[in-house]
Amino acid sequence: MIDPALRRPLKDEVHWLIDQKKKPWFGHAKAQLWLAEQDGRVVGRISAQVDELVLEHMGAGTGQWGMFEAIDGEAAAALIATAEAWLCAQGMTRSMGPISLSIGVEPGLLISAVGQPPMG
Repeated sequence: MIDPALRRPLKDEVHWLIDQKKKPWFGHAKAQLWLAEQDGRVVGRISAQVDELVLEHMGAGTGQWGMFEAIDGEAAAALIATAEAWLCAQGMTRSMGPISLSIGVEPGLLISAVGQPPMG
């Protein structure tokens, strides 16, 4: 069940974030995106990314994952495992997340105050 207090990002904002032609971030990074489906409906999403600037500042082998949403623990575990497998295939030895492509965009994860109205 989706939390009724959830306020999803605007589709235009998400589309701009992942548009490789418009987003300058893709000049120094690459990403892979996944949707998880169950019985024909989307139950989660995740990205995995390798950013050359992160590698410079956080150390070689540091990949990231983000743009993370999951309807339940099973979907969450499968999505994170998928993202980490992709990062390993890119030569990454550790992962940091959730960070939605760039740390300046959407870092973090709501794990408390679920069901509360949004603030700000």
